[in-house]
Amino acid sequence: SAGNLPPGNSRSSITQRALSIMGSVLGIITEETPKYDIIRGLAQGAELRSYRPRLVAQVEHMPGEDTGSPFMTLARYIGVVGEPENSGATAVKMTAPVFMGSTSQAPSSSPAKLAMTAPVIMGTRTTGESIAAPTIGDDAQRAQRTQIMQFVLPSSLTLETAPKPTSERVKVVQEPARLCAALTFSGSMSQALIDAKGAQLLDAVRADGKLQTVSADPKPYYFGGFNPPWTIPWLRTNEVYVDVKQDEQAAES
Repeated sequence: SAGNLPPGNSRSSITQRALSIMGSVLGIITEETPKYDIIRGLAQGAELRSYRPRLVAQVEHMPGEDTGSPFMTLARYIGVVGEPENSGATAVKMTAPVFMGSTSQAPSSSPAKLAMTAPVIMGTRTTGESIAAPTIGDDAQRAQRTQIMQFVLPSSLTLETAPKPTSERVKVVQEPARLCAALTFSGSMSQALIDAKGAQLLDAVRADGKLQTVSADPKPYYFGGFNPPWTIPWLRTNEVYVDVKQDEQAAES
């Protein structure tokens, strides 16, 4: 009966939540994504992009170490799971449909939920700021290399206003602008698929003739996933990236 139905606002909230879940199953991306400009197209359907500076929350870990899931550690920091694990240095207006909140200029001691953004970045730490291919399967050669996972934080935040993590594993880092080649594809994440698309992207970079990879790693690409695990595989948006720079010799010729 009507008397057993939730109030109108609650029904509206439930409906919106159900539509959001249905949309995510079908691969619809509603989260904020990093801003970039397309410089030009590359072979294999890839693109040369110029990314603006961005703020990320990241966790570094060694494969097999018993420190818990890096994804769940980051999810707890932004408040996807339970009480947000941050100091609540500022209240943040939520932009993603899962979270709601308000903006305040005054610091708060309460933990603050943050908007979920996309993609989730996965890779292997190399030298400097470079990231190379992640280890997902049993790749013995790379098993002892530090893995890195990043959540891109909402563009409204800065190092000064982002809530401070209460977990020592989570670091909030300002990344500089970067030039990178990117290739978009669908499917379920696997080491084989990432390596195949990474090789395809490297072929596109080499075919361009005017670019060099920033990292000397044989697998200088890293991975970005835009969808939750329940998204239909062929409707998922995945990307591989490789940081590049202009080949000075090619530019002079």
